[in-house]
Amino acid sequence: MKRIILLFLFLTMVCTAFAQELIVKSFEVKPMDLSASTSPRLDKNNVPCALVKVLMVDDVSRVVGNVIGEVENRGTEKWVYLSADTKLMKIVPARHVPLTITFADYGVKAMESKVTYELTLTEAQAAQQVQTQKLVINYTPKDAMVLIDSEPQQGNGHVEVVLPLGEHAYMIAANGYITAEGTVKLNGGSQRVITEQLEKKVSATVATVQQPLQNVSAPIVQTPQLPVEPFSVGGVSFRMVRVDGGTFQMGSNDSDADSDEKPVHQVTLSDYYIGETEVTQALWEAVMGSTVRQQRDKADTSYSIRGEGPNYPMYYVSWEECQEFIKKLNTQTGRTFRLPTEAEWEYAARGGNKSKGYKYSGSNDIGSVAWYDGNSRNKTHAVGTKQANELGLYDMSGNVWEWCQDWYGSYSSGSQTNPTGSTSGSYRVERGGSWGSGATYCRVANRGSIDAASNTYVSLGLRLAQ
Repeated sequence: MKRIILLFLFLTMVCTAFAQELIVKSFEVKPMDLSASTSPRLDKNNVPCALVKVLMVDDVSRVVGNVIGEVENRGTEKWVYLSADTKLMKIVPARHVPLTITFADYGVKAMESKVTYELTLTEAQAAQQVQTQKLVINYTPKDAMVLIDSEPQQGNGHVEVVLPLGEHAYMIAANGYITAEGTVKLNGGSQRVITEQLEKKVSATVATVQQPLQNVSAPIVQTPQLPVEPFSVGGVSFRMVRVDGGTFQMGSNDSDADSDEKPVHQVTLSDYYIGETEVTQALWEAVMGSTVRQQRDKADTSYSIRGEGPNYPMYYVSWEECQEFIKKLNTQTGRTFRLPTEAEWEYAARGGNKSKGYKYSGSNDIGSVAWYDGNSRNKTHAVGTKQANELGLYDMSGNVWEWCQDWYGSYSSGSQTNPTGSTSGSYRVERGGSWGSGATYCRVANRGSIDAASNTYVSLGLRLAQ
């Protein structure tokens, strides 16, 4: 009997020694994923749980922590419901070494009620094998200078370089052209391709005439600036950009389009104005008298702060609070500000009648125009610090999601003029993606919805229209 016990212990030790380790490939908030709300589970105090979707190559034997109910096996996903304020959990896989995940290590102080998270685990050995990836940059003009991580690259319209996985900065510059700058995140795979076509600089030209000096024409600027209207409230300045009306195709048939982006349909809009940036924390405080921390505390004092400062976007604001903010702002300014309709938002994000058909707002390279999960470091950033789109609008992709005025509903195939969305519903529209979103959620056509107008989120703010 003693020999049997010793043999069992020996085999257990051998199995443990040869069991592979799992490591965290990513852990992120999924604000677009409403599973925690649509498939809720209540804790012992009848408070809705947080939901962690675990993606891994093994089965889960058990999870240790403030787990509510059984782990749901949904194919490649394992759904783990945790009570709010949970700060860590231990996953015991069937064929791998147990792993403890402390959420603060990934920018999440604690689990938040009704929020969905995604945890991706991979084998440590597999992760070590994929350490580099090829970056390919195609560019014009061919004689442009290319820098990657501040290092010059040799090329003639085409550069290939193998880099470690992670985020890298690049710059492409040529005399007489507007410099292109951006960041790219390499996550593994065969190669990542970027295409940049530099735009020629347009300088002011003076008409040449053989007349007395007093009759010389004023400088003729070939690309006049769009009308921009400045405002100041309580010492805080903000600007509204005119969007000339036009007709565009709303929605997407691209391969990464969601079903609610279809059918693509024709929309015609009249002229309007939209905020150059998101509403900042300084402007919100000037109008409402509350800071982002006070807004957070109204929701839950345990929730995290993801960026704080006068020029950072405001968040932890509900749709209903946005209406109150706008009402007070209109009283102070005598104007008629409002939230943009979903159609106005998408038209502006696409660049209005100056659209170049970009996937994200202002570029096909998301890193140059957006703070998203590939470069945000799990927090918001000061507004207007990325490249603007064709209309001079900032952050319409990434940083924070933005409330729209509309009820969320399905698209219709018919042409529409100045649509205002569904006449009723249970969800309000949000657009643009955020610091915690993957690239696909930051596309100009991507749609989001929030289940209650009174809810606030760490990744959701607003932009004004009028």
